[in-house]
Amino acid sequence: MSNVIFYFTGTGNSLQLAQGIAEKLGDCEVINIAKYNGDIPAGVERTGFVFPVYFGGLPRIAHSFLNNLTISGDPYLFGIANCGGASGVFLKQIGGYLRRKGKTLHAGYPVLMPENFILLYDRFSPDREKVLFADAERKITTISETIKEKKAQTFEHAGNVPFRYIANPINRAFCGLSAGLDRHFHVSDCCIGCGKCERICSGENITLRERKPVWSHRCEMCMGCINVCPVKAIDFGRLTQKRERYLNPNVTLL
Repeated sequence: MSNVIFYFTGTGNSLQLAQGIAEKLGDCEVINIAKYNGDIPAGVERTGFVFPVYFGGLPRIAHSFLNNLTISGDPYLFGIANCGGASGVFLKQIGGYLRRKGKTLHAGYPVLMPENFILLYDRFSPDREKVLFADAERKITTISETIKEKKAQTFEHAGNVPFRYIANPINRAFCGLSAGLDRHFHVSDCCIGCGKCERICSGENITLRERKPVWSHRCEMCMGCINVCPVKAIDFGRLTQKRERYLNPNVTLL
């Protein structure tokens, strides 16, 4: 194995980016960080981190993963910020974890993808989603060429200047709160007990009891459960009752 890409995903966007880059690199293993407790062994040439941007930075699970990760050898390291808007301090945070391990983030790229955080945003229109997928495919090609050549680059921390100053505390505050926010999820009587919410949950935070989902307060707020429900039985308070659900159509999650 010459290359490895670590990813985390709720509705498939980061998985699409990880798989797309892996296909173009070749000899590449794609690993879900929620299912991996290991390290990066010596002999790996390139290692990537593909995560969604949560409130201007890394998801809680990615903070923990990078903090605990052991990196052997001297691989080329890159980060991909899957974002619906500004990537904030996402790449800066990855670089910080790597520097504390004596490593360098050689390259980083923000890639715009369709929005899935339906607590705050409506789903993008089908036409806009198609445009974003097409743009992402072109960017995957460009990014992969740079990664193959192991090119180092400087990268921008996207967003306006004020946002860059407040993004880190906002992100850290959200990560501190996210585990318990699942108390606002509820399930209606139209639930059919299919178990898709349980299977898609990367944090193993959902179990079915009497064929109904129960959340265990280890939530990553990835929106996988609410978006995967085939009958829209899951809502977050009243915020999501009238909003369209989203799953990336280009990957298989279940």
